[in-house]
Amino acid sequence: MNTINIRAKHEPLLLKLERYYSVCYDGKAIFEERYHHVLGVLELCCSCVKNDSGNKIDHDKLIVSAILHDIAKPRFDNFKRHNDPESVGKALEDASIEIPDLGYIAEIIRCHRGKEFNPGKFPLEAAILRMCDKIDNVRRKESYKAAKKREDSYKLICSFLEDEGLSVELELFKGIFKALL
Repeated sequence: MNTINIRAKHEPLLLKLERYYSVCYDGKAIFEERYHHVLGVLELCCSCVKNDSGNKIDHDKLIVSAILHDIAKPRFDNFKRHNDPESVGKALEDASIEIPDLGYIAEIIRCHRGKEFNPGKFPLEAAILRMCDKIDNVRRKESYKAAKKREDSYKLICSFLEDEGLSVELELFKGIFKALL
């Protein structure tokens, strides 16, 4: 499935997110910034799916997680708790979005960043989402701090996969991100 078909398949979800963000951010400039970040992460995740010849990634769950990865941010002024499953569930309810396999999607979202990210317990989709999120942030901010976080995340994930003897997954991960880094 090519990138256009992947995105077209999930267009209704993307439109619901856009409406939800426009209400939450009420015409503020941050609406455009947040929504374009989601589109950037989505584009990167679509590239990963396109490069997954071994079908090791759950494509639909990765794409849905990419679209929804920041859905709970508008609910918190300081953005500290926006990844916990309860916050994601409440935001989805507020946005009138129903998701099959919500538990797994919420887990990918929870695991993709911050202190919750644990290479010993994360789904592969969370690692990919983490990298796509970091890469998009670097593209937008071009800050040294963001670039350092991206590099550290990449090394952490590669190190874990190597230590666990997951050579197929390690090569998949490196192959996907070689083109993106």
